[in-house]
Amino acid sequence: MNGNSEKRLEEETYINGKKKVNISKAFSGSLTNKISILLEAIEEIDRLIELRKAVSKDIQKRINEDTSNSEFQLTMLKSWQLGNSPSIEVRRLGIEREILSLNKEKRGEEVRAWEHIASLLKIRRQFLIEYENLLATKKTLEGSAP
Repeated sequence: MNGNSEKRLEEETYINGKKKVNISKAFSGSLTNKISILLEAIEEIDRLIELRKAVSKDIQKRINEDTSNSEFQLTMLKSWQLGNSPSIEVRRLGIEREILSLNKEKRGEEVRAWEHIASLLKIRRQFLIEYENLLATKKTLEGSAP
């Protein structure tokens, strides 16, 4: 730092008997940039959360459709008596396993979506705390805070 910038940062004024340090425009601009970047990051996380919810909803919708198709196929085989045809029994068991697998996949997707969203919310919360701290710091340094 050269002598003039140090002098500007160290300049003191007295307002209502309290010492107030004047910050340079560059430092204030730096805080403003950091605040802006954090706000953009928070908004991006909000968009990612909504996107993850939409993706999860789409995945679960497709799983539900596959499950419905398998259940329909299973109802078509219900008219066959149990034990009459080994190939029908193999097909029936395969469809039942497929339905169980699809239900397990749906539960897994619900858990993964929850984990992803919880992780994003944790990061968002950290950014929000940092954002609020920077705002408070800027207001304090500019003399706007009590």
